[in-house]
Amino acid sequence: MDISMKLNKIEAINLIKKNIDLFCFFDKSYIFGSILKSDKYSEDIDVLLLYSTFSYDIQKSVNEIIEFIEQKTFYPADITALSFEEEKEMGFIDKLDKKYICIK
Repeated sequence: MDISMKLNKIEAINLIKKNIDLFCFFDKSYIFGSILKSDKYSEDIDVLLLYSTFSYDIQKSVNEIIEFIEQKTFYPADITALSFEEEKEMGFIDKLDKKYICIK
């Protein structure tokens, strides 16, 4: 991928935040990882999606989010979708050590 086509990090984050309707099947959504670090090169955009009730719309929605992020920002999207119970068992958010942006 041509690196010059990628949006800058702030533009990419703001574009995702502005398109909150993409995350309608999720109760909480977070951006984390190197995209938040101004002094570090970013390979991708990491997104954590949390849901309370599984539905088959979840996977369809994940695919739509990936497609949107990759087409609009030119970064690969790395999506983690978990139920609240799975997140609690893994302690995923705690491991992020408050280094995330809650977008929903």
